[in-house]
Amino acid sequence: MNRYELKNGITILYKKDSKLNTVYFDISINAGSRNETKGNNGIMHFTEHVQFIKAQNLYKKSTLFKEYILESFNAFTYKNRTNFNVKCRKNDVISALALLNSTLSSENITRAIIKQEVPVVIQEIKEDQNELNNKFTKEVEKYIYN
Repeated sequence: MNRYELKNGITILYKKDSKLNTVYFDISINAGSRNETKGNNGIMHFTEHVQFIKAQNLYKKSTLFKEYILESFNAFTYKNRTNFNVKCRKNDVISALALLNSTLSSENITRAIIKQEVPVVIQEIKEDQNELNNKFTKEVEKYIYN
């Protein structure tokens, strides 16, 4: 694994394998649900959703748009981080990076996106709270983090 730090403090980890024709990118933001309080519970998950939808919308308008890259785009929130990732062929790296770059921008977040995602996130939180596996995970996390 190689490590490169940009002037703005962003750390890039990468591993080169010339045998592979695909490249995987993952942006990990050091903020997750552990940083929330009772007053803002779910805000990181909601932020992840809004940034994800916004990035998809911007990317579809881009001259670099590739359908298969958009289909590989994913995002998730953990206790300690929020991630956005994408996979592409080696010759489409610039296109994949354009999509990831859109996740870091706060531009073009519309009221429509916010209105659309509020019920989705609330439903996902409810489902998460009711799943037995997640209940066990929460107990383990209480033990580890408290």
